[in-house]
Amino acid sequence: MIVLLTIVITHTSPNMIWVPGGSSTIGAELRTMPSQRPAKTIELPGFWIDQTEVTNDQFAAFVKETGYVTTAEQPVDWEVLSKQLPSGTPKPSDHDLAPGSAVFTPTQDSVDLREVSPSWWTWTHGANWRQPEGPDSNIENRGNHPVVHISWDDATAYAQWAGKRLPTENEWERAARYGHEGSPFAWGNDFKPNGTHMANLWQGVFPQTNTAEDGYTLTAPVGSFPPSALNLHDMTGNVWEWTADGNGTIERVQKGGSFLCHDSYCGAYRPSARTMTTKDSSFSHVGFRCVQEERPMHETKSNPWLAYAPSADGPGNGRRVVFLAGDEEYRSEEALPMLARMFAAAGFECIVLLSQNPETGVIDPDNRQHIPGLHLLDEADLCIMQWRFRDLPDEDMRHVVSFVESGKPLTGIRTSTHAFAIPANRSSAFSDWSWDRNGGFGKRILGETWVAHHGGHGREATRGVIEEGQHDHPVVRGVDDVFGPTDVYAISSLPEDVTILLRGAILKGMSASDPPVQDDRNDPMHPVAWLRERTMPNGTSQRIFVTTMGTAQDWSSEDLRKLILNAALWQLGEEERIPENGCDATIVGNWDPSPFGFGTYRKGLTLEDIRDGHPERKKQQEDLD
Repeated sequence: MIVLLTIVITHTSPNMIWVPGGSSTIGAELRTMPSQRPAKTIELPGFWIDQTEVTNDQFAAFVKETGYVTTAEQPVDWEVLSKQLPSGTPKPSDHDLAPGSAVFTPTQDSVDLREVSPSWWTWTHGANWRQPEGPDSNIENRGNHPVVHISWDDATAYAQWAGKRLPTENEWERAARYGHEGSPFAWGNDFKPNGTHMANLWQGVFPQTNTAEDGYTLTAPVGSFPPSALNLHDMTGNVWEWTADGNGTIERVQKGGSFLCHDSYCGAYRPSARTMTTKDSSFSHVGFRCVQEERPMHETKSNPWLAYAPSADGPGNGRRVVFLAGDEEYRSEEALPMLARMFAAAGFECIVLLSQNPETGVIDPDNRQHIPGLHLLDEADLCIMQWRFRDLPDEDMRHVVSFVESGKPLTGIRTSTHAFAIPANRSSAFSDWSWDRNGGFGKRILGETWVAHHGGHGREATRGVIEEGQHDHPVVRGVDDVFGPTDVYAISSLPEDVTILLRGAILKGMSASDPPVQDDRNDPMHPVAWLRERTMPNGTSQRIFVTTMGTAQDWSSEDLRKLILNAALWQLGEEERIPENGCDATIVGNWDPSPFGFGTYRKGLTLEDIRDGHPERKKQQEDLD
């Protein structure tokens, strides 16, 4: 049974990563400070964590909406401070209690690194998150840098506003270590693998000279260094991060180290490293990130999209999949809601966005410009699209382009090879995504654009044949019998980073029992399903799955449904969770797909009509029962 939740959340950061539950080693034994010992094994449930540290832009949005004033922007509260100092300490002057924060200042000469009050820290009036180096500085062009000069109270206020919380120390360390249990660093055993700087740290003589071999003397834009095994950024270096845990009511633990970490001083570039400071303190090298147990779903009754809650025990682990339906011929408005229900049963949170009439809200596949809800891509973990010749406003296209260029996994179905048709006479920042601009999005991202019908359209069906040498690939586990009435698309060429999974045998007719045609169109057979690992600018790979099958009737093939569900787990780096016989691809709800064709979509359908299947067909089934 699919349960539709009606909770609205408006302030989540664009990217959160799922940290699977399980056992994890916390702390360390050798070559560590006493505060990191002993190592222990703990069990934690799964949770979501921000992919990056909270940025200046994100914190600015919070301040703009709430009018929040940070600790560093307020005069020092002597009543609070006096309780942290030896009894009898005289009250400083009002000038000394004026708003400010601690700013790192390189020393001119060598210093004793054992100083109780380090000389490289300067209390600076006027230093705060907007002016990180003091009153003469600003954060112009630093919107994507981690916000700093943030106290624990400030971080907690932001987290509450965003509907999140600060991570516990155990959660933070679990996320940082994931995929490299037992290794000294968050990325493995080598401090600089192949000579690559893995984090924003100090190089040179601390605290005098930072040679900035890693490219940065202070904070770096989030995501500037290679991601972790979970695709998290800056879990080491850049800025220390507040956690929820502490010692009594005054101090709180920070994790991760910062751009000031150097082996001669703190060496805090290990997941086990930790420090503690008072909740009301703020520094130019301290920030934070947030976590959630689960991400609330978006309201569906009043918003123009469908949403399906995840089952509690599926391999999807609550990760968010956004389905994009919008083609005139192949009934994606029927198929993608069905696939979303199936994905939800596998543990994914699913949202379906559809082409609609902007005035009435009814489903209209012929409308190429109105697909409400595309901002939800900002929070998606996987996008599954079936579009054809869409011409979206630039404000909508920005969400699509941002998702694709983020490197998150993407699935393209059938006509998505020619997803966009942006007229040459319309001024658009995204004209080069149009299928008629050197292949556009299809050629550049998916690997191929529209070429031609290779099989006879509407008279020659397709049989999927597993590519030689790929029978042991995890994505084709349990896949054997793939049939669909759509014809094979012609493929002219595919990039070298593509792995072909299925080729399409052209059949003599439209029945699953029809034999293949005996002509050169099946020699060789053209690909109908492939994987692509597209190299991104930061060196990571975007995992893409494409099938040129995909009319609604094609999805009556259980093995084709199994293929796309297997592919989703592979795309998310969870191929080990694909069962030996493939994922359970049982259809959830009503399913009686319409034949493909232009103008043959069911007129007047609303979101409520297609939520669990068409109502008239539902009634027919009830009558039969």
